[in-house]
Amino acid sequence: MRQASSDSGPGSVLAVLKRWRPLCFVLIVAALSALVLLPQFQRLKFIYAIEQSALSFRFMLRGAEPSVDDQAQIVIVGIDDRSLYPDLSEEDLAKSPEARYMAEGWPWNREVYGVVAQRLIDAGARVVAFDLVFPTANPGDWGFYDCIAANRNRIVLGYDYVPSESEMAETPVQERLPYDDLLPADTSGMLGFVNIKLDEDGVLRRAKISTNLFAEKISITDDAVQFARLGPRAQAAAKQYALGVQAALLYDSTLEPSVPGVFEYPLINYGGLDYFSTVSVADILLQDRFEPHAGLFEDAIVLVGACSDFFKDRVSTPWGDMYGVESHGHVARSLLNGTFIRTLSGAWRVGLIIALSVLLCVSYLLFKSAFKKSVCLFTLLLSYLFVSQLLFEANAFLLPLVGPVLILVMGGFGLLVFDFAIEQYEKRRLRGYLSRYLSPEIAQLLSDDSSELEALLRGANRPIAVLFSDIRGFTTLSEQYAPEGLVAHLNEYFESMVDGIHQHQGSLNKYIGDAILAFWGGFYSKGDEEDCTSAIQSALDMNRRIERLNAGWSGDPDKAALQIGIGISYGPCFVGNLGHSQRMEFAVMGDVVNLGARLEGATKQYGCAVLVSAAVYVSCRDRFYFQELDIIQVKGKTRGIAVYAPLSERDGGSPPAWLELWNEALRAYRSREFERARSGFCDLAATEPSQQVAAQLYIERCERLLQNPPPDDWDFVYVMQTK
Repeated sequence: MRQASSDSGPGSVLAVLKRWRPLCFVLIVAALSALVLLPQFQRLKFIYAIEQSALSFRFMLRGAEPSVDDQAQIVIVGIDDRSLYPDLSEEDLAKSPEARYMAEGWPWNREVYGVVAQRLIDAGARVVAFDLVFPTANPGDWGFYDCIAANRNRIVLGYDYVPSESEMAETPVQERLPYDDLLPADTSGMLGFVNIKLDEDGVLRRAKISTNLFAEKISITDDAVQFARLGPRAQAAAKQYALGVQAALLYDSTLEPSVPGVFEYPLINYGGLDYFSTVSVADILLQDRFEPHAGLFEDAIVLVGACSDFFKDRVSTPWGDMYGVESHGHVARSLLNGTFIRTLSGAWRVGLIIALSVLLCVSYLLFKSAFKKSVCLFTLLLSYLFVSQLLFEANAFLLPLVGPVLILVMGGFGLLVFDFAIEQYEKRRLRGYLSRYLSPEIAQLLSDDSSELEALLRGANRPIAVLFSDIRGFTTLSEQYAPEGLVAHLNEYFESMVDGIHQHQGSLNKYIGDAILAFWGGFYSKGDEEDCTSAIQSALDMNRRIERLNAGWSGDPDKAALQIGIGISYGPCFVGNLGHSQRMEFAVMGDVVNLGARLEGATKQYGCAVLVSAAVYVSCRDRFYFQELDIIQVKGKTRGIAVYAPLSERDGGSPPAWLELWNEALRAYRSREFERARSGFCDLAATEPSQQVAAQLYIERCERLLQNPPPDDWDFVYVMQTK
């Protein structure tokens, strides 16, 4: 049941995802790319709004475009507040009699427009286009007509589309043309509609280049029969152009509108706000005011229209609000210079999304660390934004923003989250695995940065502190208790001992029957002094714990009191995985491990709980009080080593009173003063119960050596005959 539960749930899912991580990356990005390319996605209102707002921001980043010499000059002649509410003197009226029509108030006598147009043409204007509709008769029509007839190919009049008055009308709109008496017999090329097409958010971004009445009907009908009937007529009908477009066509007869199809509306390349030179109509009518501006109209397109809030003819653009006549100027400018903003066709858009998706996947599969992946993601994102803005400014080319950025940001973020989930799962799994052997702190450290652990698992030689502990007399105990009770007894013992090891940042390597093998410095080393110190602290803690356990077990017939011995050694050791390719085990191997086991066995002979090697003593002699016990040659070795028993931490304390008596007796022993040494050890055995076993050992040696003195080259080494 336990195994089954571990193979199900989120962990097992993440394990599968980890195994197929590259494929998962590709699938995540592919799904996001497919979503971005869906027509339904692109038609979402908030997506459209973001894209259009981004276009406005690009204009702001680019700034107003400078005029260049080879660009057509476009000038605005505005019907502004100075024209609507002129301040004219008798002298002004005497010099310019037509100005009296301005003074009479709006609407003006149409002779004003004839005078203005003629004066502009006389000043060199190539085209004069009126962003005004003259649908009814008005005083002065004949004067205006004379100017129009005389300049047949240089004047463009505005007209608009209005809803049809009859519900039976074949088309939903009808043309509202200038009054008949203003028009010559042939009006081809001199009319331009002034209607504009606002985006859904009320901003004018696209130019309505051309249309016809039947096309207008087709664009809104859902009736298949009507669509089939009007379609051929829409194709056969002549295109009718917008005011700014018609003005540009008159200016350059070789020009062809670069917009294929009836319903394609190109993005206007606005030069800026207040981009065109603007002159008041009042300054055109008054001769003395006109002369300073006359040079401005040479070979120019002049657009005459409302430049006062009186007419409520402002439109919202990416640059902000501007007068309608200015928007017609930007349409004419974009057409004349061939700078309508171009966009990607459907196939190129698909190619762009695929290319970005591939780059994103490659960057994630190429780099392992989350930091490098994040840097690569931001580099891709910033590069795309930079290139798209560069293309916009240099070539009036608009790359899509929302889709690519969504793929890079959301796709990249999604992959980072995916990576994070996998890494967190891996860390939890690794931490759970390590926690069986290591302290929680070391397990956390290694799981956060597993590169060191991965290298270590492949095998490495490192200096480590090894702790080997064993229960004394365990074979006898195992014969006295039932297996189930013995296992429960051992588990309680192991639980406490391993906690003592982990509490001091030790790493559990294995259980060898009732023995415990632990080490410090294999996974993470703080240096020989700290590693050895932690090992000794753990050993002393284990002794305190066994005392508490024994106290708790007293009176329980199923729990026997336990005594343990601990050996600690320090030195180079192989640390890493060992075994068959299908069954590996983490192991520590080397002479230092064998020495730790021999030292544990030697604790019985000296009656001490903990025995450490000389290397451990050298590293920690300033941190603990030690009792030097002997120089021994353990089984399997040819040289003797000094062994010590740690007594307590120094930490402001003082050594036990009997330690000096022990050291004095030991010096006498090594000075061959065996009688004096025997006497010192006897006194110690009589006064200090904890030293009776070790003192008795030396008493017996002294008595043997008194009877059989050692040779002159005696090196004090005691050869151990057992493990």
